[in-house]
Amino acid sequence: MNEANLGFPANRVFGLLLVLSLFAGCGGGPSNGAPSTHPASEYLYAANIGGIAVFLLNPSTGVAGAGRQVSSDFTSVGASSNVISDPAGKFLFVCTLGDSIDVFSIDPTNGALSRVPGSPFPVQGSGVGNLAIVPSGKFLYAASTSGLTAYAVNSSTGVLTAILGSPFTDGSTIRSAVVDPSGKFLYAVGNTTQFTTSIFAIDSASGALAPITGSPFLSPIQSDAFSIVIHPSGKFLYAGASLANDIESWSTAPSTGMLTIVTTSPFVTGNGVTELTITPSGTFLYAINRDDGTVSCFAVDAASGDLTEVNGSPFQLGAGTGSVTIDPSGQFLYAANSAVTVNMIAEFSINAATGALTNFGSFPAEPPILLTIVKPSP
Repeated sequence: MNEANLGFPANRVFGLLLVLSLFAGCGGGPSNGAPSTHPASEYLYAANIGGIAVFLLNPSTGVAGAGRQVSSDFTSVGASSNVISDPAGKFLFVCTLGDSIDVFSIDPTNGALSRVPGSPFPVQGSGVGNLAIVPSGKFLYAASTSGLTAYAVNSSTGVLTAILGSPFTDGSTIRSAVVDPSGKFLYAVGNTTQFTTSIFAIDSASGALAPITGSPFLSPIQSDAFSIVIHPSGKFLYAGASLANDIESWSTAPSTGMLTIVTTSPFVTGNGVTELTITPSGTFLYAINRDDGTVSCFAVDAASGDLTEVNGSPFQLGAGTGSVTIDPSGQFLYAANSAVTVNMIAEFSINAATGALTNFGSFPAEPPILLTIVKPSP
C-alpha cells in the first residue's frame, strides 16, 4: 500500500475546535520522505470519506506529530459508524460505505496500515452501524438491519470468518452494540416498532450469539440512540438519546446479563447527543452534543452508576460536534472538526481530579469523521 505524507505545516494552531460529521474527500499533500518509526507508540487514526490518516502521539504530553495518509480508498459514513482495533493493537477494523468491514494490519513501528487478505468482508444486512469486539479479540460483531453479523478473527492475519448461524437477531434493528468486559454478553440498542435494548449471551468457544429470554426489551429511551458504552467494571451500561437529549443508565447482572434501570436516570445532556465515551478508569463519561458544539462531562459513581455533571460542563468544542476519542492513559481527549474551513483535530487535557477539559492545541487533518487511538502491544 502506498503512503504519502500529508505535508501538514509545522506550526501548531491553537484554539477550541470540535467534531462535525461532514463528508469530504481525503487527499494527500506533497511527500517529504519516509515516515519516522517509533516502536510501541500510540497512534491516532482519523478516518474520513476518502481515506485514513495516522498521527504519532506523545503519550506523555498528548501532542501529535505530523500526519500521513495510510489508506486512500477507504470510505465511511453513518451516525453510528466507528473505527476500532483488537485489544493487542494488531488490526484496525472500520465500517465502509457499502455493507462491509475493511480490516488492516497495523505496523507497530510506524502505524502504517496494510489491508489484510480478503478485505473488505461482507456484512449481512444494510446500514452497517458500529462494530464491537470481545476482550480477547477472538470475535467481532457488526450491527445491521439483519441483526449482528459475527466473525471469528484470525489472530495472526486479521482475516474474518463468518460464524455459523450469523447474522444473529432477536427481531430488532440494531443500531449500536458493545461487549461487556467479561466477554459474556453483548448489549445493543435499536428499534422494531418501538425503541429497544437487546441482550445476547456470547458462546465463549464459537462466538455465536443467543438472545436471552425476553430480548429485545422495551427501552425507556423514546428516541434514537446511536451510542452506548459500558463501564470498565462491567457494572453499568449507558446510552445516549439523541432526540430526548439525555443519557439512560442501567446496572447489569453479572451472571444473567439482565439490565435494571438506574433510578436516578435519565441524566440531562446538551442537544443532539451523538456519541458517548468513558475514560479507561471509568471515572468520567463524556457526551458529545453535536447540535450545541459542546461536550458534557459527568463524574461516574462507581457504586451506583449515577452521573453528576462536573463544574464547567458543558465544555465548548465547536459547531457540529460528532466524534472524539480518549487515549489509553485517560489523560487526553481528541476531537475532530471536519467543517469545510477548519479540518482540524483539537487536543484537550483531562483533569484527573475533576474531569474538566483544557484545550492545549490542535493540528490540521483532512476532514476527519471517525477517530480512534491504538497502542500496539510491545
